[in-house]
Amino acid sequence: MAMTSTPVVSARQAIERRLAALANQRLVVSADALPPDGAGDAVDRTISVESHILLYKLDQRMADLRLQLQELPATAGPTEQHDLGVGDHVTLRFGDEKTTETFLIGAIEQSRPGLEVITPTSPVGKALLGRRTGDTVTYRAGVGGSITAHVVAVTSADL
Repeated sequence: MAMTSTPVVSARQAIERRLAALANQRLVVSADALPPDGAGDAVDRTISVESHILLYKLDQRMADLRLQLQELPATAGPTEQHDLGVGDHVTLRFGDEKTTETFLIGAIEQSRPGLEVITPTSPVGKALLGRRTGDTVTYRAGVGGSITAHVVAVTSADL
């Protein structure tokens, strides 16, 4: 049986691609946004208001992605000791549960059906980076709560 491999997209690449797509979308939307004192009928002004709202949302999402790029660790991927890094898959068991869940450590844009993503800048992501199979982490989740996760397996994205 022949195995096919799909190229692994790093968290940085995924965020940069998403930023480029959002920038293109912003250019298209900005064409519909009239200046506040612009001419046009009520329909034009309604479209303009909707465009300005969408531009604001796009700007916010782009700012969030730029922040994620800044916060990505300098070394993405596993170290020689096979520590958990950006781009790796991690299998976790939460608390005393018997079942496990597998996640990709990366950008939200890398998620796909059947594979959830933990961002490296999230509380659980920060707690997991650098950990190894067998480690246990506890991180704060929401107001006043904490969650314990057991690292069952770490798999390099290159495998």
